[in-house]
Amino acid sequence: MTFVRLLEAPVPHLESHPKKAWFEWEGEAFRYGVDPDVSREELERVVEASASPVPRAAHRSGHSRGGDFARWGRRGGLRTLALYDRGWFVLLASRRWEKIIAEQLAESFAILCKGRS
Repeated sequence: MTFVRLLEAPVPHLESHPKKAWFEWEGEAFRYGVDPDVSREELERVVEASASPVPRAAHRSGHSRGGDFARWGRRGGLRTLALYDRGWFVLLASRRWEKIIAEQLAESFAILCKGRS
């Protein structure tokens, strides 16, 4: 998820607590050195201007060291894991890394759902 999409992402545990949501937003903004009162348009320009290619290995290790996977998992991934199990996450990863095509993902999802009904 990009930083800009953080503005749009529904976060169920925060929707009933707007102050908590705002403090999380401020924390993320300060973490990336962005004024939390920035307009959406300005934020998009800042993100686009700061974009630079990062080698795959460096990108993945940066997320692992930063604890991003655990942090973002608390934003809905754990709920999805509970609903669909690890098999779905393996399929999503396979699709993400282009080891399977979209049709294979859809077929696998249908098979996974049949086992639940």
